[in-house]
Amino acid sequence: MTWKNPTGVSISTIEPEMDYEVGCICMSRTKPEYWSRLGSSKNRTHEQESLGKETIMDIMIEAPQECTFAFTDGSCLTNPGPTGAGEVLYPRP
Repeated sequence: MTWKNPTGVSISTIEPEMDYEVGCICMSRTKPEYWSRLGSSKNRTHEQESLGKETIMDIMIEAPQECTFAFTDGSCLTNPGPTGAGEVLYPRP
C-alpha cells in the first residue's frame, strides 16, 4: 500500500536523519554526515560555528520559497542524540 500525502505538504526538505514511512516518523540509524563536523555547543570552534551557519543557510536557500522552518534545541546533558521534539506546520490554503 502506498501512502499518499493528503495535505500536499512536501517533506523533501526535512532533516535527512529521519525516515518517513506511511505518515509516521521513525529514527534512522545514521545521522547526516555534516553533524560529525560541527562539534558540540560545549566545544565548538569558531570554524565549526561558521560551518554550521553556512550549512543551515545552504539548506534554507535550496528549499522552496513556501517552506517553513522550525528550529529546536535538542540538547540534553546526559542524553546524547537528536531530540524527540518535533512539529508539523500546515499552511493555510
